[in-house]
Amino acid sequence: MKDFTIVRKGFDTTEVDSYIVDLENELQKKDKLIEEYRGRENAINKAVIEAQLAADSIIAKAKEDAAHIRSDVTAELGGLREEALKLRANLVEFQESYNRLLRRYLYNSHCEDMTQIFDRLTQVLAETGVDVDQLSPLPEVQGEPQEGRTRHFIDPSPTTRTGTETDAHFNLDEISSALIDSKI
Repeated sequence: MKDFTIVRKGFDTTEVDSYIVDLENELQKKDKLIEEYRGRENAINKAVIEAQLAADSIIAKAKEDAAHIRSDVTAELGGLREEALKLRANLVEFQESYNRLLRRYLYNSHCEDMTQIFDRLTQVLAETGVDVDQLSPLPEVQGEPQEGRTRHFIDPSPTTRTGTETDAHFNLDEISSALIDSKI
């Protein structure tokens, strides 16, 4: 606080008046600063409110966009799922057709190969002095495999052989059928 000069009847009035003017000027400056700060505070509050509104709007738009994207992806996934199911059905049909074709090919190849093998074996036996007319007749070739025919394989267990057969002898019909069916 300011010290005033003491005069006869109290403080010097000129100094006091000057000091009061200085204080009033200082108060006006402080009031201007307070008003400026209040203006800034209002601007900040307004900016915060606008930012909050903008953020709420952005979040709402993002949620809406996400819902549309999710809907589009779900629809696209459904289309892809249908396409994959159709593709799978086509592949199954192709595999079945391929298996039928392969069975026919193997059957024809097998019959031709077996005929050639028996002819060559008969020739070798004849060359070694075996009377081929005394050999048992060759088994008949079975018809082409039918659709829906169940597969079976040779069972070399002792119950399928007689006591005089060795492990290397099987029924040729069984071998032929098993080869055709097992190749597929």
